[in-house]
Amino acid sequence: MSAGDGGIGGKDASPTAGPGASGGQGATAAWSRVCEAGALAERGDGVRFDLAARGGPVPAFVLRIDGRPTAYLNQCAHVPVELDWNPGRFLDDTGTV
Repeated sequence: MSAGDGGIGGKDASPTAGPGASGGQGATAAWSRVCEAGALAERGDGVRFDLAARGGPVPAFVLRIDGRPTAYLNQCAHVPVELDWNPGRFLDDTGTV
């Protein structure tokens, strides 16, 4: 989140992607707007995007959970598959994983 987004985790904050708080070694990425804040319904469909990384783009997504935009890598840690069973569908019908 950037300072101009209405505050970190604010209900009107627009999701952005960029270097994490730790930044990592050699992090040179800038923040980028992923979508409009209104595009994320509470525990609704996610918005997919690619993160620029060494070696090429990495799939990721953002959801609104408990009023805050929350982003994840779209990669299973166990098998080489993406996490959405349909594009943008990361949660079940009850809004849980």
